[in-house]
Amino acid sequence: MTVRRTGWDVLLGLLLIVTGVVVLGDVVIASVVSILFVGWTMLIGGAAAVLVALFRIGQDGFWIGLFGGAITFVTGLVFVRYPGTTLLTLMLVTGALLILGGLVRVVTAFTEPGQRLMLLISGVLSVVLGVLLLDQWPKSALWLLGTLLGIQLVVDGLLLILFGRLRLTH
Repeated sequence: MTVRRTGWDVLLGLLLIVTGVVVLGDVVIASVVSILFVGWTMLIGGAAAVLVALFRIGQDGFWIGLFGGAITFVTGLVFVRYPGTTLLTLMLVTGALLILGGLVRVVTAFTEPGQRLMLLISGVLSVVLGVLLLDQWPKSALWLLGTLLGIQLVVDGLLLILFGRLRLTH
């Protein structure tokens, strides 16, 4: 496998950077649009899963496909109908999970001798980020998702321009 850069990589990288800058220009709108995008994706995917399950009546996997599709559809419906509430809830859960995961890593750092320092640093950073997120909640819900998305797009674009894509060669 080789990694090489082409003109298309540079073009796509530039497009990602421009998109990231646009997203960072209004992170609140980007956050809400992200929730709506995920919601519509879940609605369509859930409906498709239910439809596929209906063609499998009497076969293995029918019930799990039907229930999974229905739950995905209903979750997507909630995302689309209540994007603000969904955003608030997701950021609240994110803050709590950051704190919980960080605490687990801090405790593990004192019980596992192998990667003690990295676990401790990672755990403390997660706890601090979680506390900061929850301390600023609900305001943080408006800007966090859009900010992270914008930063990710810019970083992905820069990496694509600098290094290109991994290509399988024989």
